[in-house]
Amino acid sequence: MNPFEDRLFRPMLVDQEVPPFDNPDYYYELKFDGDRCLAYLSPKETVLVSKRGKLLLPLFPELNEIHKLIKRRCVLDGELIITGADGKPDFEALRHRTGFGKKKAALTIQNSPVTLVVFDLLYQGQKQIIDLPLYQRREMLLNAVRENARLTVSRVVTGQGISFFEMARQNGLEGIVAKSKASLYLPGKRTRDWVKIKNQLDDDYVIGGYILKSAPVASLLLGQYNQEGQLVFKGRVVVGQARPDFKIIAGQPRLKKQAFDGPAPPDTAGAVWLKPELVCKVKFLAQTAKGLRHPVFLGLRDDKTASETVERS
Repeated sequence: MNPFEDRLFRPMLVDQEVPPFDNPDYYYELKFDGDRCLAYLSPKETVLVSKRGKLLLPLFPELNEIHKLIKRRCVLDGELIITGADGKPDFEALRHRTGFGKKKAALTIQNSPVTLVVFDLLYQGQKQIIDLPLYQRREMLLNAVRENARLTVSRVVTGQGISFFEMARQNGLEGIVAKSKASLYLPGKRTRDWVKIKNQLDDDYVIGGYILKSAPVASLLLGQYNQEGQLVFKGRVVVGQARPDFKIIAGQPRLKKQAFDGPAPPDTAGAVWLKPELVCKVKFLAQTAKGLRHPVFLGLRDDKTASETVERS
């Protein structure tokens, strides 16, 4: 099998959150608020694949010519983002784009074009290079592509994680990622070689059901898996019933009883219980034993599976 032709790669995963630290053996880069994407680029074609194996180019046709920016065929790992008017990644705008579907995608390109920010090179020419250390892969990446508004390479800072994180915090960015310069690329694996250092309080949750409130809103019932593999209720978040996201949620297969393990969450009379497959992103002020304080629904995540949605240690 050929990993390029058969599209066999899966993104390497970032491990749990840690406090800011300095280490000369690490690269530090911004944590972009977007969707993970692998780009299979040949001199004649662009193929974009999501973390879950979905073909993305129909949703983002403005990226259909980024293969013209590479010298030889390659596989790039990166993040799809939309930059808002404030110059920061806008996750809600990205969800808005994906919610339209491919038939209406072209209508939003002018207002909210997508950029692929790449941070790793997995394959080049006829050779897989995931067994090379990150510092070598990064040098090769910088020589592999020409940048433009639709394709750019993530910038890194060496060693100075604390001050770089403080810069991200002061600018209201999501946080940073620290990566060992010696790290190999382990497709689909999560290791301590890559860790996240987050500023904003947000997390991903499995949607276990919903309760219809007075129009036009509904309350989503959220959970995460614990270390024993049990789906634990974590709280609620309100979403507008008119949103495309809620239409997808309401169309999810229903269950006769709750999917959460343990006692039913309080105040769930009239709840519609769902097969726990959809994942959403929520920002909040704090996570407490009673639930989420001031939660805000940011959108569904089709780049993450329910089984990957685990509670923080």
